[in-house]
Amino acid sequence: MKLRLRIKRREEPKRIEIERILAQPSVARFEIKPKKAIKLIPKPTPPKVESGTKAVSVETQFAPELGAVLLQLAKLGAGAREEKPKEIEGIEIPKIAADVKLPEFEEEELRRMSIRYPLIPRSGRPRTFAEAYIYFDERTHEFVYEVVEPQLTSANQKLLARIKEFIQEKVDVDFTKLRKGEAIKYLANLFEDALSYFKVRKSKEIEEVMKYYIYRDFLGLERIEPLLHDPNLEDISCDGVGIPIYVYHKDPRFGSMRTNVKFDSREELDGFVMRLAERCGKTISLASPLLDGTL
Repeated sequence: MKLRLRIKRREEPKRIEIERILAQPSVARFEIKPKKAIKLIPKPTPPKVESGTKAVSVETQFAPELGAVLLQLAKLGAGAREEKPKEIEGIEIPKIAADVKLPEFEEEELRRMSIRYPLIPRSGRPRTFAEAYIYFDERTHEFVYEVVEPQLTSANQKLLARIKEFIQEKVDVDFTKLRKGEAIKYLANLFEDALSYFKVRKSKEIEEVMKYYIYRDFLGLERIEPLLHDPNLEDISCDGVGIPIYVYHKDPRFGSMRTNVKFDSREELDGFVMRLAERCGKTISLASPLLDGTL
């Protein structure tokens, strides 16, 4: 199964309009070739022949005028001066130097480059739960985009999975119809109920990390949610199970990059696609395997 998401930022309405126009076959491709002007010369009308007179040919009719023209040309002679073409004033186009080149990034400079910036939240809070880390991979000789999230121990991961199952069974509302603050408060109460049900308590830091993953998976788009918070990304594409998700960065130095995000099983990817279709208010099946929607 292949999934491709196209992110279109709201601050670029002109670009979206252009894409819509180019999508129309009638105006997508056209070619204009200027045609050479043709001057039409009317054919002379032969003179009428009166009854009782001998028919006169066209050449004979115009013989006197033709003789006068030949006589005039003979007087001018073969060395008659030709009319000089008129000179038209214009602007001088400067010559462009052939050795002018666009600035290029030094390879060594790119190899040493690494960028790290917050994703969730982007600002306003002391704790950052998701970050973007871009660096040059010496082994593959390409830039890599990594999503850095807080790690949990194996025991805490199992507990988090049990808490998610508990919340999934207790949820009886449609999050799309709730405000973000109301949905977060609702999930926070269910998280406390789950801890009470399993009779466990963790440190405040670990519980905050667990809440982050619960909010990310129930209110967001799970593992690709941090990517959606990066305003520098234009494309997010997934080509199948076990294949890293690729992103396209606005910075021309980076362009298309491999990420550390991927779907490990077909069931996981299929479930994500179904949830994504539900978020768009549409359905996807074998009969209609293509989906075009807005989040």
